[in-house]
Amino acid sequence: MRKSRPFAVLLFSTILLVAAGCTSMQQVDPSQGESLADTIRQDAALLALGDDVEITRRDGRRIKGKVLSVDADTIALEGGLAISINDVAGLRVRKVSPGRTAVAAAGGYVLLMAAVVAGAIATALSGG
Repeated sequence: MRKSRPFAVLLFSTILLVAAGCTSMQQVDPSQGESLADTIRQDAALLALGDDVEITRRDGRRIKGKVLSVDADTIALEGGLAISINDVAGLRVRKVSPGRTAVAAAGGYVLLMAAVVAGAIATALSGG
């Protein structure tokens, strides 16, 4: 049973590394024929509690934070920041990135297979 512990630790570590590399900030584009403010108001799934966002205001200032709430007029962020939806000129939201997920999964698989091969070689050399 002891021989499987390093494998389990390696597997768990690989899963954590893969999960950490799978997100990126993605630009939110307005729906066709709508303003960004209208898109934010109408798409309830666009922003959720705890989402990491980067908001560019009409005056050019960029604000990063975690979403606390969204209503018809305001995006509330941690730290007491409240931004009028009409003042949002750009919006980026951290989402799962399929490309990064694929690369991370492939890298994790290669790392895992290298560890299995190294373990097999070490066992064979030790006479086990």
